[in-house]
This record gives sequence, C-alpha cells and structure tokens, in this order.
Amino acid sequence: MENDLKKIKWKHAVLIIVGLFIFYKIAFFFMVDSPTSTISTPTPTTQEPQKETTKTTADGLVIVYNSNQITADAMYKDKIVEVTGIIDDIGRDILGTAYVTLKGPSYIDSPLGVQCMFNKSNESMIAGLGKGKTVTLQGEISSVLLYVLMNNCRVVSS
Repeated sequence: MENDLKKIKWKHAVLIIVGLFIFYKIAFFFMVDSPTSTISTPTPTTQEPQKETTKTTADGLVIVYNSNQITADAMYKDKIVEVTGIIDDIGRDILGTAYVTLKGPSYIDSPLGVQCMFNKSNESMIAGLGKGKTVTLQGEISSVLLYVLMNNCRVVSS
C-alpha cells in the first residue's frame, strides 16, 4: 500500500511538472508572436524643478548682507540670483576657479562686493569682460566671507 501511494505521488508530481512546462511553452509562444504595442509610455524625467530667479544689484545685495546676514540668507541663500554691477576684478582663486568680482558700495567695509565663481564649462563666458564694465551675472548665493559668494555663475548680459 505504501508503494502504491509513492507511485501515485510520483505520477502527480510528473503530471504537474509536465503541465507547467506546457503552460510556459504556450505562454511564451503567444508572447513572442503577439504584435508589439505602438503606444509608448512617457519616460519620467529626473530634472529638478526650476528655481525662481531673484534680480538685484551688487550694491543692494551687499547692503542687505551688511545690515543683517540672517535676513539676507533667508532672502537669497541657496537661491538663483541675477546680480547687476560693475566689474571690479576678474581672475582665479587659489584652486584655479575662475571668478568675477562686482563692486559693492564704497562706504561699506564688509562684504566688499559680490564674487561670482564660474565652472570650467562657463569660463569662456567671461573672456570678453573687463574691469569697469557693467554686467549681469546669474548664480546661486552660497555664503559670505569677505564677499557675498555666488556659485555656478553664468553671464546673463554684458
């Protein structure tokens, strides 16, 4: 009796395996032979939402930072800002990063102005600029040391 039970279990197992094999073969056949869909699903983009741009002058930005850095940070820090001002200096910092410095008001000791740091990919934008010219630069305010610092800058107009 025990032998008969083993034979029945073995037959059931074989039938299940054969049935699954046939099922997968039929399913695969219909998947391969079915026409491909012409409807395309949109690919989600991973772009960051555009940050709002605030416009100001170098003098205005320096005055706000000079009077209250906490208020100024709330208004400008980590935000995209377009700053218009007179070029005071063009050069490279000690790490070789290109920058343009805009003059601040002469009656304020610190910060002295706005220093805009340019990525290598945007360095060519400053080639035609010169000291004393008025320019509008766009970048992200990061901190204040001797200058109000802007990163990832680009020239908007000169």
